[in-house]
Amino acid sequence: MNEKYPFNTLISKYRISAMGISMVSIMLYHQNWITNGIFFEWVRMLGYIGVEVFLFISGFGIAHSLAKNSLGQYYKNRVIRLIPACILFDLCKIALSYIPTMPPMQDFFLDLFSLSHWYIYAIVVYYLLAPAIYKIIDKRGGLHF
Repeated sequence: MNEKYPFNTLISKYRISAMGISMVSIMLYHQNWITNGIFFEWVRMLGYIGVEVFLFISGFGIAHSLAKNSLGQYYKNRVIRLIPACILFDLCKIALSYIPTMPPMQDFFLDLFSLSHWYIYAIVVYYLLAPAIYKIIDKRGGLHF
């Protein structure tokens, strides 16, 4: 355990589990057939919290990646991680949203390019800005892992 920065060690130790729980809570949030009743309002709240936890922990991973990799390798790693995740997300969404309700096919294609993918757009901006932010923070005293 990193005695000087114990919080960072805890994040590193439980990062994968916390991100997995966050992803499941976000996916459940997006299933209207689960979250439409008052009984399942707590599922909606977990979805909101899941996004925040996921972004927070992602920031640690991004900073760690920038600290140990070249800028080119950092971007290569991001693309390799982002594309499969997008495909998996869409497959799960199809299985959980479209198969049970069978909406018109045009809804599916409209959904691919609408705000339902806001997170993908946000994470791309996050990935693009992170190296500059990391560099500024590093010049002012750095990050401690």
